[in-house]
Amino acid sequence: MASGIYFSGLASGLDTESIITQLMDLERIPLTRLQQRKNQYNVEKNAWHDIYTRLSSLQSKLGDLKLASTFTGMKATSSNTLALTATAASNTAAGSYQVSIIQLAQAHKVASQNLVYGTEAQLLTDTFTDATYTSSVATLNNLTQDTANGLLKLASGATGSITSNAINVNAANGGRLALTVNQQERLNANYVYQYRTFDGTTWSEWQTLGNLTGDGSGIFKSHTLTADISGNVQQVEIKATLNGDFGASVIPMLADWTATFQPAEPVTSDTLALGLSGSFTITVGSETRNITINENDSLQSIASLINAVPSEGETGPGAGDIVTASVIDHRLVITSKTTGSNGAISFSDPDGVLNKLGLVDASGVILPRAVIQDAKDAVFTVDGLTITRSTNTITDVIQGVTLNLLAVTNEPLRLDIGHDTQKAVDAIQAMVDQYNSVMDFISTKAGDKGDLQGDPTLARFQNDLWQLMTDRVTGLTGAYQTPWSIGISTGAVVGSGTLTFDRSGKITLDTAKLTSALEADSSAVMAVFTNSSKTGLVDKLDSYLTSLVRSGDGIIPSREQSLQNIMDDIDDQIARMEDRLTMREEQLRRQFTAMEQALAALQSQGNWLAGQIAGLGAYQQK
Repeated sequence: MASGIYFSGLASGLDTESIITQLMDLERIPLTRLQQRKNQYNVEKNAWHDIYTRLSSLQSKLGDLKLASTFTGMKATSSNTLALTATAASNTAAGSYQVSIIQLAQAHKVASQNLVYGTEAQLLTDTFTDATYTSSVATLNNLTQDTANGLLKLASGATGSITSNAINVNAANGGRLALTVNQQERLNANYVYQYRTFDGTTWSEWQTLGNLTGDGSGIFKSHTLTADISGNVQQVEIKATLNGDFGASVIPMLADWTATFQPAEPVTSDTLALGLSGSFTITVGSETRNITINENDSLQSIASLINAVPSEGETGPGAGDIVTASVIDHRLVITSKTTGSNGAISFSDPDGVLNKLGLVDASGVILPRAVIQDAKDAVFTVDGLTITRSTNTITDVIQGVTLNLLAVTNEPLRLDIGHDTQKAVDAIQAMVDQYNSVMDFISTKAGDKGDLQGDPTLARFQNDLWQLMTDRVTGLTGAYQTPWSIGISTGAVVGSGTLTFDRSGKITLDTAKLTSALEADSSAVMAVFTNSSKTGLVDKLDSYLTSLVRSGDGIIPSREQSLQNIMDDIDDQIARMEDRLTMREEQLRRQFTAMEQALAALQSQGNWLAGQIAGLGAYQQK
């Protein structure tokens, strides 16, 4: 519509705006027809693109059917997949094996003591008793162990002692040591209980907790002895000494204890500084890595320092290439990245850092209580032969077979190696399904209400595809020369034994027949789909589909481009017609404006003449 202000029929009284609109509607009929033609071409273009998409998808399904591994692949089947899984290469010989898993390979794993604590009393050792004494808990001096009766004995008139091994405390600001003892009150039996502390550098002198003399009652009494300790307490040792004249050659020690330590200030987070500093090394196999920490490092930051990966060829800082470190329940856990005995972890601890963390003893040897998981090799048997490997994934025992050991077995399991027919069946079924989808879609688009109704090119495509999927393959001999000989047909077999043909050209797949053919001669089945002469079903179908969908010169992309060119030309025609219609509307407005102006002038002259006549009549009457 032309721009500007326009007043309709001021002189004529006509609805000139409505007249112009109706005239322009008549003028726009050719434009409307052009837009309708463009819309129809766009519908056709979209329909062709949908066909292009489905044909491209069908071509993608052919990829696996070109691979020999699809038809000649082997599979490994375990009778107990919770204990063993396996895969087989295509060149693996078929066979059956008896496999027993005696031991799984595992990585060495160690953990520090709990390094986060509150101000509540912490149990430092298990309750010590004569009966449960072992050298991992304490050492003896001048006492003999009666293992038959579970007693520690002391000769009359002599002095003997029990000294606990170093107990990690890591209380930077000291705390209260409490020792609860349960002793038999023997006459003339004198018990002295002592402790000493380690501040990270030196051990203190022995300090007395209590000096108790038996009252002769012979009954057991409990005593609690305490000491408030200041300063940095990293470790504590406790010693019980017994002496006296008992009147008998030997007496049982009979002094049991439980020790606790209540820190003066808590360490409440894995991210708080531990106040430890120094260096240590971690070794796995022939690889050694260096770690250095300072007094501001926390449990979490120590784990991060260990997990750092050193530069290639360097031994530090960090050991992330040979171990992993984590913090679990406030304990530093270090795990070897190498399973098996060759992956065992060892430490060097010259500054006592790991000793203070409760990982190693004073000589750098891992403490027994710090070991969470030993480094072990996998041990298993195959057909009675005992085999050891450092990993649970084994590739060098049965040629072409990868074994994945998952659990120890109580009895032998069966491992069968055979042809993997399912892979080929799945690939062929995927092709058949997509082919049927394409044929269904083409039938819909070419049908009575389809967007490409009666299109001869589309009809030719449908016929060509059907021929390619059902033709005999040339150059083949033997039982399998055609698609239907391996289970592909153009309809399902009904009771009469005849085939029911699908008008859209769809096909069916008899998977049982296909499986039987694959088991009988997988190479011959493969030749039906692809062969060196390129006469197979897939060979020809792939070539034909390429001619249809190839970018640039493919039939369908060319058709889409042709339709796009037509629509672009129509757009140009529409633009030119819009310009002409705008000019025509402006012309009509000018013409109607001129008419209104002429009518207005005539009306003005008529009014003037009427006035003159009326004035003349009045004069004559006088």
